[in-house]
Amino acid sequence: MGPCWSISCGYMCCESPRPAGDIDKDREIRVSTGIKIPQMLISRHPQSPGMQPARYDFHAHTVLSDGELLPIEMIRIARVLGYRAVAITEHLGADDPAPLLKRLRQECEMGSGGFGITALWGVEITHVPPKYIPRVADRARKAGARIILVHGETLVEPVASGTNIAALNSDIDILAHPGLLSRREADIAAKRGIFIELTSRQGHSYTNGHVARVGTAAGAPLLLNSDSHAAKDMIGRHMALRIALGAGLRPLDVRKALVDNPRKLLRKIMK
Repeated sequence: MGPCWSISCGYMCCESPRPAGDIDKDREIRVSTGIKIPQMLISRHPQSPGMQPARYDFHAHTVLSDGELLPIEMIRIARVLGYRAVAITEHLGADDPAPLLKRLRQECEMGSGGFGITALWGVEITHVPPKYIPRVADRARKAGARIILVHGETLVEPVASGTNIAALNSDIDILAHPGLLSRREADIAAKRGIFIELTSRQGHSYTNGHVARVGTAAGAPLLLNSDSHAAKDMIGRHMALRIALGAGLRPLDVRKALVDNPRKLLRKIMK
C-alpha cells in the first residue's frame, strides 16, 4: 500500500510510509547548503518507517492553557507526523499545579497507550518572578510533573531579568527560548545538565543563532522544540533539520540537538 495523504484541521499528515520525495528533500538540503548531513538524519528507505529518524518535541500547549487543541488531539497529530515523543507543557504561574497535571496525565497516558507514542505531561513556568521560580518548580515536581520548563528571557516578551539564572538554579529540565543567553548561564546549564531550547516559534526564534553559539561553546545540551499552540505549529524532521542548520549548528551538533540530546532527556525522565 502506498502513502495515504489527507488534510484535516489545517495540517497535512501521512499515516503510512512517507513519500519518496523525502529523499529528494534530504538531497536538496545537502546540495543547497554544502553541508554533509549526519547519516542518522537521512532517510535511507522511504518505505521503511522503522528506518526513518523520529522527531522529539518537549514543548507544546493545548486548550488547557493558551493552545487550540485538546491534549489527546495534539498527541494524535504528533504520532501521525512521526513523533516518537511529545510533551504537553501547559503554562503555570502561582496556581496549584495538581488539578492541571492530573488531567494532563490522564490524556497523556491514554495517548501513549492508544497511539504508540511517548506522551509526557508537564508545565512551563511562565512570567513568575525569579525569586519564586524554585518554589513553583518544586511544587510542580511534587505534584507529578514529568517535565518542567521555564519560559526564558525571550526578546519578544517582557520577561523579568534574572529569570534564566533563577530557572537554571531550580529543579527544571529545559530553559525555553532563553533570549540573549549569557556564557555564565550556559555554563550553569552545562554543569547541571539542564537542556537549552532552540525553537521554531516565531519571535522566540530570533536568538537561535546566538543561543546555539553560546550554548555549544559552553557544552550545554541543546535541543529543538516547536512551542506548538496549534496543529500548524508542529514541525516535521525536515523543517527541524533546516532550523538547526539555520541556527549555525555544525552537522554533528545538529545530530546532538535533534537525536542524541532528546534521547538523553527521555532516559532521564523515564528512569
